[in-house]
Amino acid sequence: MDSVIFVQAIRTTVIPSSAVCKSRKEALYGWGMYNFCVAEVYRPDTVEQLCGAIDECKRRGLSVWFRGSGCSYGDVALNQGGAVIDVSQFNKIISVDKVGGVAHVECGVTIEQLWKMVVPLGYWLPVVPGTMYPTLGGCVAMNIHGKNNWRVGPIGEHIEELRLLTPSGEFVTCSRSANTDLFLKTVGGAGLLGCIVDLKMRLKKIHSGFLEMRSLSCGNLKECLETIDSLKESHHYVVGWLDCYARGDRLGRGIVHTANYLEEGHPLAGRGLRIEDQELPRWIFGIVPRKLIPKLVRPFASNLGMCLINRAKFFIDSYVVGKSYYQSHTGFNFLLDSVPNWKTVFLPGGLLQYQLFIPKKHAEEAFTRAIELQRELEVFSYLGVLKRHREDGFARSYSLNGFSLALDFAVNKRTATRLGTLCRRFDELIESYKGKVYLAKDSFGRIQVLRARLAQAATPAKT
Repeated sequence: MDSVIFVQAIRTTVIPSSAVCKSRKEALYGWGMYNFCVAEVYRPDTVEQLCGAIDECKRRGLSVWFRGSGCSYGDVALNQGGAVIDVSQFNKIISVDKVGGVAHVECGVTIEQLWKMVVPLGYWLPVVPGTMYPTLGGCVAMNIHGKNNWRVGPIGEHIEELRLLTPSGEFVTCSRSANTDLFLKTVGGAGLLGCIVDLKMRLKKIHSGFLEMRSLSCGNLKECLETIDSLKESHHYVVGWLDCYARGDRLGRGIVHTANYLEEGHPLAGRGLRIEDQELPRWIFGIVPRKLIPKLVRPFASNLGMCLINRAKFFIDSYVVGKSYYQSHTGFNFLLDSVPNWKTVFLPGGLLQYQLFIPKKHAEEAFTRAIELQRELEVFSYLGVLKRHREDGFARSYSLNGFSLALDFAVNKRTATRLGTLCRRFDELIESYKGKVYLAKDSFGRIQVLRARLAQAATPAKT
């Protein structure tokens, strides 16, 4: 038993009829601050209150949606005119098996909470997105992926089991060996089948708090795709950044970044495993506070300004191409968190992301057209990220044997109409090339595309 750290007891499943959780009408936003809703919001902090909130919504005839920390770009954590149950108070780490490498956590535990618990024990989360603030229940509900998707798949492939509270009030434990069909539909099911109350996840054993990094410069989109594909087996992480302003022979140029875990005998083994070693720096060059960057960058939040920033990034990164260097796990994985509140640069309109998932054989043609469409409509992505993906066995999978291109756009009065048109054209690209959309990022997808995305499994109504 000494191998297991018990932090909290599992919450009871006994449901007294007197459980009360009051709601209030609130405005909620998606992470990009473009999408919002007004809904009845419940914030239970016990299982009894959670069940009571669901029962009250039934009596009131309200549809129900679950929300963690609200880190999805679009509208997936919103429910206009209905009820939203915020489960972020379910934030207890129940136990961590130091030998077996399995963490048992409640749904509201964030990635930040868990890495701070397990890094000193020599573990890391097997899959993380670009920020440390999502809840693990939300990560499993959306089946998030990271920069290592080809090697290890989405987070669902590392879930040992989960406990689901169904709309009928029943608690069901499911895994790949028990209630398998329900498990495969719940992971990536966006909460349509109920609320994930707690879960067990296999952790990744690490010998150092550092990763070995290397960058490669690519002159165009074709070269970026070929480079990522050639490195996917030999590196633990592979991701590409694209300059979406480049055109002609340089269209889709970018930098491909790779990262690898350090082995047990490496000179840096055993180092970097303290929490303070993983904390993101608060200063740039020890002079400029990172929290000031959004204010400094805001004057450049235009096509001309972002074109200059993208061009500068390409040439600056080109100087370290081919050179090996070391970076903390948090520094590499959580780039979005290194500049606090960076998304405020795009206020008041907010930020929208569209991520195209395209089969490998069509990726170059589809992504070339996606970048060309931006120039035709004069709506440019300020940030383009390229990843390699593989298929998985989940019922509502968005992944495929191919690539994804995530494109960030600022929303403002001048470009809003054209941006809507651009997203419709992206929908057409996905349909014509038999691609897929990702609900955690989507907020513009046409219903026809979403129906095709969910056609593999029956889609139950919200509670």
